[in-house]
Amino acid sequence: VVAAYKGLVKEKEALDISLKALNRTDAPADGGQEAAQRRLQRAEARTVETPALLVRLQNKLALLEQSHSVAIREEQIKAKRAEESARKACARQEERVALLESKLAELSETVGNEYLQTLIDKIHILKKEFIAENSKLGSPIDITTIFNTEYEMYKAQNDKASNSGAEVKSEIDGLKNEIAKLIHEQDFHNEVSSDLKTRVQSLEKQVSTQRDRYAALLEETDNYIRARNDRARRVSAEETVWKDSHGLLNDASAPPHMLHYAHELARKDLDISQLRKEKHLLEGNYRLRRIQSREGANLEYLKNVVVSYLMSTDYAGRRHMLNAIA
Repeated sequence: VVAAYKGLVKEKEALDISLKALNRTDAPADGGQEAAQRRLQRAEARTVETPALLVRLQNKLALLEQSHSVAIREEQIKAKRAEESARKACARQEERVALLESKLAELSETVGNEYLQTLIDKIHILKKEFIAENSKLGSPIDITTIFNTEYEMYKAQNDKASNSGAEVKSEIDGLKNEIAKLIHEQDFHNEVSSDLKTRVQSLEKQVSTQRDRYAALLEETDNYIRARNDRARRVSAEETVWKDSHGLLNDASAPPHMLHYAHELARKDLDISQLRKEKHLLEGNYRLRRIQSREGANLEYLKNVVVSYLMSTDYAGRRHMLNAIA
């Protein structure tokens, strides 16, 4: 409708322009002018009719918008009412659930009390029946005596278990003391072993030094002996020649270098004896270390057995481990 209205307005403007152009040109044809005027009148009539149609359409549109707004408000009111109704229903359901839970708790407590009372009544009834039946017997059973006997028996068993627990505790304390003693001895053995190890290392260094010194001394002695032998052979050859030439005997005493050689041999024997003593001492230290190693292994085994004994809950297993410790 709006587009048609705009088209009519444009057509009217075009006709006005045409009419003005005709008036300016003073066209001689009156019939053409009249036709143009008629067309202009028709366009004006349509233009007048079009706003009225447009107004009607606008009114209809306003009515539609108003009715739509009313419908929207009604739907919103309905939605709010439905939401409020659902909220109230949910609250009623929650109240009902809470009421049912409280009733269920009361019912459970009532049933429990009734069940307990029923058991108590049954106990009293059975007790009365037992007393009645017991009174009918020729030799009634003394329930008090039986209960006292069982009580004393259970009490004796409890005392025995307590005494056994005290014995086990005493054994555990003794084992702890023994472990502390063994640990102290182990520490002492470790200190002694460390000291002996240090001494053995020192002796090994001394032996190595002595060995090197004796090797050098032996080599020097061998060289000296070889040199002396060579010189003795030369001297002997010279003496033989001299004896042959002069017929004299050499009654002189032994040369001083032989005394030095004998002194060195005696010193070598003394050093060898000292080395043998040191060797025996090292062997003894080595045997002591082996014994201490075995004792350490035994102590470790004993510690493991004691720990297993303390952590075990089986009485037979504890007794077996106690025998192993003993």
